[in-house]
Amino acid sequence: MRFVSTVAAISIAGILVFGLLWFLNRQFGAFGSEIGKTKILVAQIDSKLSQNVMAGITFGSIVVTAALFIIPLFRKSVHKKIYLASLWRGIVAALAYIVASEFYEWAESKGNFTVIIATAGFVAVTFLVVEAVVLVLGDRDESGLRTELTASIASGAVLGIILKLGAALAQFMQNSAKP
Repeated sequence: MRFVSTVAAISIAGILVFGLLWFLNRQFGAFGSEIGKTKILVAQIDSKLSQNVMAGITFGSIVVTAALFIIPLFRKSVHKKIYLASLWRGIVAALAYIVASEFYEWAESKGNFTVIIATAGFVAVTFLVVEAVVLVLGDRDESGLRTELTASIASGAVLGIILKLGAALAQFMQNSAKP
């Protein structure tokens, strides 16, 4: 309950500060030039990001991701070692989702037999990668690490399947709604 009240207090304080700053800017134009400069800077950063390798990633998404990553590290109630291990597992799951999705789409374009072979290959490679990571890290709790890695990879692959099924269902509903 203490966490909820802390979040509520911080939220209310943030809203009050934001409201006061908005009022001062609205009534007296106190921050007009700063806001204009900030808009130009954000637009420049966003245009450079979209022109480069990071196309599709906006400045706002980078800031939100960084905040979500950094803020918990400064909280006393967060176990940093557990947080970083969970974060690492989440990254592994996301990577597994991306690889599985791309691999599945490639195999799907080649035909049904290729999908079956590719799926078996993906499972085999997954277990080989898990074993390699366990050997490289040399963790004392090999069974626990193996379980965590396999669960992370499986959750990423399951997410890919769920999204694929959702897209297929949406396509089916869209096609069946047409007269």
